[in-house]
Amino acid sequence: MKKLYLIILLLLITGCTANIEIEFSRDEVKETLLITGTKEYLKDKDLTSEFANFEKGFENYSKNLIYTSNSAISKEYTYTNDYDNYELMTFLTKCYDNVSVARRQEIVVSTTKEFKCFDMYPDLEEVKIRIKSMYKAKNNNSDKREGKYYVWVINKDNYMDKPINITFSNEYDKASASSYTIYIILGIAVVILFIVLKKIRKANSV
Repeated sequence: MKKLYLIILLLLITGCTANIEIEFSRDEVKETLLITGTKEYLKDKDLTSEFANFEKGFENYSKNLIYTSNSAISKEYTYTNDYDNYELMTFLTKCYDNVSVARRQEIVVSTTKEFKCFDMYPDLEEVKIRIKSMYKAKNNNSDKREGKYYVWVINKDNYMDKPINITFSNEYDKASASSYTIYIILGIAVVILFIVLKKIRKANSV
């Protein structure tokens, strides 16, 4: 299954930044987008209107929980689709004139050069796009690597020439595969521990 996690707009006091996480699995696209605004930034703004302005063009996303902390307010959006229909409406397709996501023998992701969301969202200051997959990356033009993620950092100084290009082969990434295995083992261990504790508690109550 292909999952594409498209996560996070973090609004700062003077504007906002975006942290978008994208994960490619086998044959399905799932995006998760979390919008977060500092209370300082939002104090003179209508919160409903701020979120509504962003949501234009993202009607196909499910609106989920709203999180509140001492300093920020967040709203989560999710969207699921397959490779053939992913390009119809996503954050990337809104910010680039052309986005191509092809799934054949390989997964090939490419965009045009200019990132255009700074014009649509004037308060946006910086965007960080983080991409990972269960498959091994053959080539990419990312700025850096952060663990399993390939990272592009886009700001108002470089947005005119900031395309996203990455190709994943059909070969599994050993590090990612190891992580999934660890999660499965931990899950099984928790279940076994729960059963053992339940039996001990039952024996003690007799």
